[in-house]
This record gives sequence, C-alpha cells and structure tokens, in this order.
Amino acid sequence: MRPIARPATTTAFPADRCARLHRGAGPAAALLLLFAAGGATPPAEARPGSGRVVAIGDIHGAGDQLREILQHAGLIDAECNWTGGTATLVQTGDFTDRGPQVRAAMDLLMRLEDGAREHGGEVRVLLGNHETMNLMGDVRDVTPAIFATFASDDAERRREDAYRQYAAHAARRRGNGDRHGRPEPMSRDEWVRTHPLGFVEYREAMEADGRYGRWLRDKPIATVAADTVFLHGGLSPDLEATSVEALNDTAREEIERFDRHRRHLIDAGVILPFSTFQEIFGAVALELRAWIERLSPDRRERRRRPPVTREERALLDVLMDLQTINSWSITDPEGPLWFRGLALRPERDVDDFIGGVLKRFGVARAVVGHSVTASRRITGRAGERVFLIDTGMLEDVYGGRASALELLDGRVTAIYPDERIALDAPVPAPE
Repeated sequence: MRPIARPATTTAFPADRCARLHRGAGPAAALLLLFAAGGATPPAEARPGSGRVVAIGDIHGAGDQLREILQHAGLIDAECNWTGGTATLVQTGDFTDRGPQVRAAMDLLMRLEDGAREHGGEVRVLLGNHETMNLMGDVRDVTPAIFATFASDDAERRREDAYRQYAAHAARRRGNGDRHGRPEPMSRDEWVRTHPLGFVEYREAMEADGRYGRWLRDKPIATVAADTVFLHGGLSPDLEATSVEALNDTAREEIERFDRHRRHLIDAGVILPFSTFQEIFGAVALELRAWIERLSPDRRERRRRPPVTREERALLDVLMDLQTINSWSITDPEGPLWFRGLALRPERDVDDFIGGVLKRFGVARAVVGHSVTASRRITGRAGERVFLIDTGMLEDVYGGRASALELLDGRVTAIYPDERIALDAPVPAPE
C-alpha cells in the first residue's frame, strides 16, 4: 500500500493483555458486548463442514485493529485465544512496515496458527510485497518505532559494533584500489542517525535462521479456499502461471535464490550481513563497473591481466543474475505481489479479462489486498468476481478502518467493528 501520511509514533500494545476493550469481562461476554455496541449480531458459528472462511487484508502494524476485527469476526476472545472452531482465516499479506505494532501482529498470527490447528481450524498467512521487501533487506518503510520493539538490552553496543564493521569495510574496499566511484563512507553520527536502535536486531530477526525470517520464508503468496483464490496484489491477464502451486513455487525459489546470492556477496566481502537492499545493489553496481573496466578489450593491458579464477567467475555469475531481479515475480510491478490492475483498471477492462484468469486457476473469484479502496470499505468488482479487502486498517496513515470478508454457505459478508454488510446489497457511500 502507498501511504497518505506518516504515522505518529505510538507504543505497541501490551504483550500481557490481548484486548483493551471490556477488560474484566469473560471471553463470551466480551464478544457479545462488542457486537451489542455495534448494533450487529454475532457471526454464524463455525461448525464442522460449514467451510467458513474469513479473510483480512493489509495490517501494516495496526495490531490493536487486527485484534479488534478478529474479535468481531468471532475468531478470538478477549485473551486472543482461538474461538473460530473449524473456520479458516486467510491474511493476505502486508502486516509488516509503517505501523508500530508489527512485531505484536506477527506474534499474534503465529500464536493463532497453533491455536486454530488445535481446534480443527486453520490460519493461512500469505506474503505481501512488504514481507518480501523485508526478507531482502528493503527496510525503507520500517519506522524507528518498529525497530525499537526489536532492540535488545545491549542495543547501543550492538549498533556501535555494527558501525565499526561498516567503517572498516568501507575503508578496506576503498583501499583495495577500487576507490573510483565509491562514495565517501558515512560519519559515525550520520550512520547512527540512519540506523535506529533495534536496526541490527531487526535485520537478524528477518534472516533465514531468525525467528520471523524463518517463519516468513515458510509462507506462500497465494492460496485457494471456498472456490476463491486469495493473494496480495492480484492476477494480471499476462500472468503465465495457472495455479497457486506454480505461483508459490516460483516465489519460494526466488527468495531462496536471493538468500544464496546475498550469502555469496557477504562471504566475498562485497557487502556486510546487515547491508540493506539498496546498499546491496549499490555494491553490485560498483562491482560490475570494476569488472567491466577489468575485462574491457584493451590490447595494451591484455597481457598484464591475470586470468579469471573459478571463484571470480562464480561471483560474476551472482552479480549478473542479480541484474535480472526486476523481472522476478516477487518484484515485478505486474507480478502477483504488486499488480494493482484488479483495483485500478476500469471496470470494463477487469470484467473483460478476469473471467479467463479465474477459469485458468479453476476458481470463481479472487480476493486481494494491496490497494486501499476509495471508500475504505470492502469492494466488489466485475460482478463480485473480485473483492478488494484493503480498507486502510492503519488509520493514522490510510484513514481507514479494520475489516474482514466472510465467505460462508455461498454468502459473502463484509465485517466491520460496528456492522456486518451482505455484499449483494448496495454499499453505503463513505461519509
């Protein structure tokens, strides 16, 4: 999602209390109070064989709102215990970045995966473009408030150690005869200012062996339930894949490929373990420039050039492959994590191509997030074959509210904190 403003810094919700509403009330009483306050009725009970599916779109660190809508949907109680029975919860990605409660939101989703499984239900968490950005070190939308929730007791020392590594690495690279084209290293004050406390720990947590990085790398980018394909961005008419298995296999291979290339660059001394995505590709560009100069056809220098070693050839292969990253499915603007056409293209255009796409995937409809709806309400398009469920949950940034889409017994319902709306009825205009 693209923000309309930057969020104010707020604190994460208390880890020892799941809900702020109706403290002191029991789980059942709290849930009934929530629905009574909104003038709505509780959702149909998730019963064996009912096939109830609830989908939630972009969260972006809005942990309190996530908890609130899960309670209104009848999936958790006031202590965040799973109460959804055999229901399936699908979260369509973008729970990271921007809002301050990213860590709390991830912890809650991880907890619910186990809780739902114990009761015959299921929680399916999908990767969005912001999750894959973070897995590749693109932390441009990680705020100091998010970093702070990852800071350890010795965060000051760890940041200082990281700066010393950075300074030594920069001096070494500039001292190896490749000073040309390399920017001056940042001063300590500048480096500290651009690397908030918790930066190092956050990057480690997102590593392949980190608590959250390991969990995220196990997630798909698409899933099918209730005759519906769920994913973050959307399905372009030019998409070659015809199944969620193909989408997921491709994305997983690309993430693993990036991890291998990044490790190769670290081992070769080109980058540091905590280098960001932008720093990685800045270093890659400089390395390639140096290789172009070295291998350029100059007869006067040809005899003096040492042969390219096996290790150098392997490094060159990594550098060259990384030049293709903009065509990978996880970064392609027309790919399943980034495509906005289902939300932004004219209705006639979507209506023309969506039928063929859905037929190839063997489903009746698509549910996507990624693009905040103009009404800040769940919106159906192309004869309800597409549902847009990003309603700008992070209110400080997007001006929206929490929502969930329920699929049950052939009915499609939008759930909000204060009401439930059958989506075959007219959607009220925004106030």
